[in-house]
Amino acid sequence: MAESENWSLATEAKGTVLRERRVVGIREECSQEFQLPDYMGDVKRLLTYSASAIPCNKFTSGGEISFLSIVTFRVSYIDEAGVLTESCFTSDLEHSERVCPECVDARISTEVLSVSVRLKGPRRICARAALVSDVYVSERVNIPCCEDLPQSGDVLRKTTEIAVHSAVYPKPAEREYAEEIGRLLNISANDAQTVKCSLIPHVTSISAENGSVCIKGDMDAAAIIRTDEGIMRVMRRIPFEESILSDECDSDFHPRVNAHVTNTSVNLNNVVEDGTDGASYYTSVVLSATIEFHTVADSNKKYNVVTDAFVKGQKNKCEYENFKYEEMQTFVCERRKISLSNLRSEEDIREIIDTDVILKNVKKDICGSELKISGDAVVSIIASPNTGGECVLIKCEAPFEESIRIPGAADHGTVSLDLDASDCSVTFDAENVYAAVNLTVTAVVLAEKSIDLLVNMESTAQEKNNRRTVTVYYPCEGDTLWSVAKKYSASISDILKYNSLSGVSAEDTDASLSGA
Repeated sequence: MAESENWSLATEAKGTVLRERRVVGIREECSQEFQLPDYMGDVKRLLTYSASAIPCNKFTSGGEISFLSIVTFRVSYIDEAGVLTESCFTSDLEHSERVCPECVDARISTEVLSVSVRLKGPRRICARAALVSDVYVSERVNIPCCEDLPQSGDVLRKTTEIAVHSAVYPKPAEREYAEEIGRLLNISANDAQTVKCSLIPHVTSISAENGSVCIKGDMDAAAIIRTDEGIMRVMRRIPFEESILSDECDSDFHPRVNAHVTNTSVNLNNVVEDGTDGASYYTSVVLSATIEFHTVADSNKKYNVVTDAFVKGQKNKCEYENFKYEEMQTFVCERRKISLSNLRSEEDIREIIDTDVILKNVKKDICGSELKISGDAVVSIIASPNTGGECVLIKCEAPFEESIRIPGAADHGTVSLDLDASDCSVTFDAENVYAAVNLTVTAVVLAEKSIDLLVNMESTAQEKNNRRTVTVYYPCEGDTLWSVAKKYSASISDILKYNSLSGVSAEDTDASLSGA
């Protein structure tokens, strides 16, 4: 880098860095007792239960973050009449945490670690969930720099470029959907009842462009309907495409999206059609839902910083400060498939009614250029038997291990990991039940780095000596063009000129001189 360019680059380094860092992991428990309403039957046998946490409020002020999450418990059971029933109830999780005075914004990621359900009577359900909330803050940090560098032409400055991981959090966007997911032929809506409905979004493509985040994916909509003919499942995969406005995001960012379903309901509508054989009718199953899209966009911001300086022909004393930061090394988003199987002791199965997927004991580790993810996958299956009796529960459980290529990553880095286990398909034969689960892995790999930056420099003039002298110096191992020039307060261009060093340019200040 030419000497005349060094000062302009050095001035760009002054200011602040906007960076993201994890400041705390909050482990909490929430519990809720729920009394079944009068229109629901008593619990005879529990089948499945699960919990999910949805963030709904966040407030950051004065270095403190306050947030609220809604924990939703879902319990499927057989009532005293042998009917499959689902109960759903919620609990609030509030927390305030002191973070740092430089906090500009923050994001919260809450994960359910475990859930347990027990009965305190035929009509009272007690549920408990263990959760961990990771709090990440986006903070402004001053770049250490020397404010008193002379601006004369006799000052040589050494600058370098660093890449600092930063993140922005656009405001959540809410979307409403209403879609027909199936039809019950020759069944009146008056003779049908919704047991359960669900909508599971799968984000398959994310891109940031023109001040917006474009999200594409599919929604798996399903409803369990009870009629005089028994229990049946209606389902449909619905494609979606959304554009979320965000002035903070551009093509340099890698956006991640978490889609939270905040509300679902099913309407059963009678529809009459005139056919060739006379009037026919069906029940239209319409699922309505609200989805909140929470986005975080990661990027590396580049800064030119001053690492060293000296004044030619003077004695120089420098002070340095170590600046720690994280650099995003790679961003990956891949889909994998987990296969499970299990022997079944049940009699002939007529139909799969519902499925639920849980990942537990998840571990992550960086080994060279690979990210290894392992854990246990549990698939709970509710099926109806051919005999027409009560629904039965079948469980498949198996360990999984996946390796994701992360070129350029280093050992001992940190990983921000999102796992989405969904799109579960189940088949069975006379002896076994087989389950396949699509696993979407989104990982941001960061490397911890540090650099010594110049923060103060004192220079004193040397006594002038009009005699012409020649200094003989034999470069040692580790000597560079810059270190020798600074040691003798000499111009880099003069060293090259008077020593006829070939293959070394003035721009390459880190060029090794040992053996030259």
